[in-house]
Amino acid sequence: TCEQTPDLVTSDSCQQNCGDASILVYSNPDTMLFEQCCEISCECITLPPLQPGIFGRFSSMIYHDDELLVSSYDTTFGDLVVTAHNPATGARKTIEYVDGLPESGNPIADPEGPRAGLNTPGPDIGQHTSIASTETGMVVSYYDVDNKDLKFAQYDNTSQEWTTSSIHSGSGDIGRYTSLAVDANGRAHLAYYAHRTNYAITGEDGDGSQTTIATGVFYAQAKNPSPAGPSDWEIVAVEMVPSCHGSCTNAQECVELNGEPTCLPTASNCSNCAADQACVDNGAPSCEVSLPENLGIPCGGTCTESELCTQSASGASRCRSPSDDCANCAEGSACVELNEGASVCETTVNYPVSAGMPNGVGLFTSLALYNNRPIITYYDRTRRHLRGAQAQFEVGANDISAGFTTVILASEPNSDIGQHARLAVNKSQTEFSITYQALGGETLWLFQGTDILDVTGTTTLIDDGIRESQINLVGASSSPAYDADGNLFVAYADQTNNDLVLAYRTDEGWKNTVLIQEGAAGSFNSMVIQDGTAYVSTYLRLRDTRDRDSSLLAITNRDLDTLE
Repeated sequence: TCEQTPDLVTSDSCQQNCGDASILVYSNPDTMLFEQCCEISCECITLPPLQPGIFGRFSSMIYHDDELLVSSYDTTFGDLVVTAHNPATGARKTIEYVDGLPESGNPIADPEGPRAGLNTPGPDIGQHTSIASTETGMVVSYYDVDNKDLKFAQYDNTSQEWTTSSIHSGSGDIGRYTSLAVDANGRAHLAYYAHRTNYAITGEDGDGSQTTIATGVFYAQAKNPSPAGPSDWEIVAVEMVPSCHGSCTNAQECVELNGEPTCLPTASNCSNCAADQACVDNGAPSCEVSLPENLGIPCGGTCTESELCTQSASGASRCRSPSDDCANCAEGSACVELNEGASVCETTVNYPVSAGMPNGVGLFTSLALYNNRPIITYYDRTRRHLRGAQAQFEVGANDISAGFTTVILASEPNSDIGQHARLAVNKSQTEFSITYQALGGETLWLFQGTDILDVTGTTTLIDDGIRESQINLVGASSSPAYDADGNLFVAYADQTNNDLVLAYRTDEGWKNTVLIQEGAAGSFNSMVIQDGTAYVSTYLRLRDTRDRDSSLLAITNRDLDTLE
């Protein structure tokens, strides 16, 4: 209760200035409130801790020292957070704000609590997290949204402190879709996506002295267990793909010709083009490696919020005002006003914001250490298929310049294969599994094998999306995990019903059961299996009675022996 200090107060303690993060209160509020007949004195007490923001997106979870540790992104403050949870109940035990805090400010809450009591925004940091444990603590890789760089945080059990550093701070947009693993010597290994970065040209006409804007996947290996900056990492490109940068017309395809991005007329009478090829007219119909048409920021970032960036038939892009005077513009185009006052449908030029899905090679990167070699899976959105890669060096090698060999793992003509791909390896290192979406997000599939370069592995349909009265969208945010006996389980989203689902294999085939049905569950899932229990973290989207965002990180568990 807020009370005016009574006139009978004579103690100087009630005139003191408590300063930031404290408040002046009666020493004994039970007897000193109102006009009690007693001697009144006052004291300064620390304000309560700051309430955490809405966190749980871009999450990753591990089981460590009888706790569930989750790295995620606080949307309210734009920070990287790490929370510890009780495995039995999922209840949060602690929360630590690791990166993204403002450099200065006056605390409005307990300085020893979350964000040091600061509610002012700092740098936007902490998306696309991946967490792993070490003998001395834990490590987290994550994306610096403001600087579009890859960062690394490590916690030391002895000092009980976090340190943060950069891994790959280059030009362009680097560090989304991080995937982290730690080897037996405590060194971290990372795979991550680069949307726009300068890359040396070393093809037929390049000697490495020129650069081009490219998209692709990078791999980073720490030189020691405690890397402190970019110089403590060995980095090599897994696959880099350049672009025609919007120079192709609507009747052309961007392809690789003589090691260079080239616009060639589209053809239709090729036979048996691979998933990463396009049929073009190169004097005669031929299958050539397809490249992204555009990696540039639409119209150079000059359009206002009320304008659209569109591309004319000649390939030129410009800012246009939207119009309602067109009839039935095709998908991927918009009705815009021309300078003469007329309206026309033109192709839109898209460059998604950080929360979107870029048109590049290397989305949903997933890394594992398999038989002493790094293996990686990722989605090629440009050519709409699932790819795999295996290192041509062993884990911990001083020289990683040999790079990776890449293959197409799953593809289907005129279909979209490989979104939400995730990789898991069994404990005995004899098998790997990759779960992914296909057919427009209506199905969840599984690719299993013993050699990731052997594309003849087994492909199985886990969930066809068919429910009693409808076909659902299923498979987003899939998270596969093996138990100690080598049995595979998969947590994923039923996007149509907004449910978190667990799939498991029986003698009759794959079955599934709903883990969370209340609210909108199933995004940013992460599953670990410990002692026969599956623990799954998910981002639960909720709105309160006043239509305010009250979303949260939810953790559930399931005894796998109870599955029928």
